[in-house]
Amino acid sequence: MRTFKNKKGEIMKKTLLMFSLLWGGIAFSYPISPMMTLDRAGNIVEYVPTEISKSKMGRIFSRMRKEDKSNSICGDRAQVWATDLKQQYGINSKKIWIHYTEVFNHVVNNSGKHPPTTLRRWGFLRRVAKKDIEWWYHVAPVVVADGQDYVLDRKFTDRPYTIDEWEERFGGNAERFLNVRSNRSETIQNLRENMAKYRGSDRADKRRRYRLNKAALDMIQQAYNPSTRRYEVRCKKIEHVIDHDREEFNEWCHLQMSTSNYWSPAELRMLNYNSRDELPNMYSGYTESRKRAGARNIRTYVYRDNIEASYKDAYGLDLKEIYPRLYPYEY
Repeated sequence: MRTFKNKKGEIMKKTLLMFSLLWGGIAFSYPISPMMTLDRAGNIVEYVPTEISKSKMGRIFSRMRKEDKSNSICGDRAQVWATDLKQQYGINSKKIWIHYTEVFNHVVNNSGKHPPTTLRRWGFLRRVAKKDIEWWYHVAPVVVADGQDYVLDRKFTDRPYTIDEWEERFGGNAERFLNVRSNRSETIQNLRENMAKYRGSDRADKRRRYRLNKAALDMIQQAYNPSTRRYEVRCKKIEHVIDHDREEFNEWCHLQMSTSNYWSPAELRMLNYNSRDELPNMYSGYTESRKRAGARNIRTYVYRDNIEASYKDAYGLDLKEIYPRLYPYEY
């Protein structure tokens, strides 16, 4: 298997894919799964990750880069780790994404309060004001070891995690938050006050706030398990990011798996409906033509510029010095 792929060959694949989708009559369901890729002939095929042993996985994990910048983001770290897995060990990895909904952030990060618009708009000011970061997603590489998926999230874990362990670590914040009575009481009070404030408003933004607060209150009530007397929260597993965009007010969070070739949630949305915007912000809506157009955005490599930026922004490293052969090509 070739490690590198040049842009000319990739353009040819995209051209072949377009012909097969438009005129070949091949039966595919849309949107296309982010776990699909293209073979050399441009056919849509299932992505096959490399399988390794648990002992090899342990050795690799202990050698993963961890001296990242204090302000590094998960997308950059995940891309650096995925690239290292491929270039140093020949491993085709996957990526796992956890997408946090508006309800999750409104409850867990804001305790049911609406931050000022300027603070929501400007991330830096928001971090200064709250001394916290509102996460909308988190991502890390996944390897298959002895037939089981493991997440290699070297920044936050001291060993490879199973998918369930990783979900509990990053999706369990809502459950831990709700099971503290003071957190829960304050949040419920804020939600009820907001509902009273925005109920019956003729402004679209305030009607949306009413819906958000009501959805959050309903979901808190639904999370209570009387048999255990605890609040229980789990992330819903999805195949397509469109399902997350549709369920911002109906779920706490979503888990999604993709090939290692997707750099950001925007690229997952391009695959679903040929737009980087979230579904509510799209001008023409989610149509069959958009789904078919999205299928042309199957990622078979990561743009070199993105890899280069990830190494620089997360670790202050120059890609040309680490992988000279990679630099003139796409990964």
